[in-house]
Amino acid sequence: MSISFNSYIMEARDKPIITMLEYIRRKFMNKIQIKKQGMEKYPGPICPSIQKKLEINKVDGGNCFPIFVGKLKFEVDCHDSTHIVDLAEHTCSCRLWDLSGIPCKHAISCIYLNKQRLEDYVSRYYSKEVYLLAYSSMIHLVPGEHDWIQTGMDAIAPIFYRKQTGRPKKLRRRGADEPINPYKVSKRNKGVTCAKCLQLGHNQRSCKCLVHPKSKGFKGKASHSQGRDKIPFFGGKVGQQAQGISTTTKTSKGQTMSATSPGCEGIGKGATFRKGSVRGGLPVANKGGSNTRGGLNPLG
Repeated sequence: MSISFNSYIMEARDKPIITMLEYIRRKFMNKIQIKKQGMEKYPGPICPSIQKKLEINKVDGGNCFPIFVGKLKFEVDCHDSTHIVDLAEHTCSCRLWDLSGIPCKHAISCIYLNKQRLEDYVSRYYSKEVYLLAYSSMIHLVPGEHDWIQTGMDAIAPIFYRKQTGRPKKLRRRGADEPINPYKVSKRNKGVTCAKCLQLGHNQRSCKCLVHPKSKGFKGKASHSQGRDKIPFFGGKVGQQAQGISTTTKTSKGQTMSATSPGCEGIGKGATFRKGSVRGGLPVANKGGSNTRGGLNPLG
């Protein structure tokens, strides 16, 4: 009840007290008359929502087989269970009829076997007559502020309000055991599992452990060169210096350069260089030419 009422007055919760009360009064004043007019046009003797539940119980009652034993008492077989129904007392051993006031599927099968009207066994509080009686009254009109009685006394000053830090809350305060979203499982009071090391108590941002082999971020053992820096991989071949091979390469002007010279590590055979390609002992490869097998530029 409080959930629906809170959402119903959401627009007026942050208004001054008089404005908020006037908003609530007008909303309910209009809603009472809309409910009353809608029920007056409804042709059935039972409220629409209760009638829908009865239709569902009618379908389920097709699997019930009542046995008349006298004095409006029946023994009903339904699947693997047996229930006792007393139409005179409006009771059933399944207790659904007793709690809700709506005949259960066992009682409906007995009512139809006895050739009686189903609406006669529904609680009178669900009838159209009682519904209209609940909405028969009305909220009386209130004139505007210009018609209020003048008392001649000083106007009441508003209370001192100190603005609180942070964004003001508009939603109601929920209970400690109430979920934030009833359609989603809450993660409150649940431990955090690190996606890197798969341990509890922290996440992967603050993790200082090694990557667990079963983690999604595990990529296997990293390959390292023994006692040397990693040499880039070009054209499907490891650099010439890593293999201990000394290879000479001719430039466009016929100059000869060794692959083991500074800056030439990893350059394959057949590389060509443009004019003025040697700057401070480092070769500069042609942008449009193929300097290695595979068409990669080893020096950017």
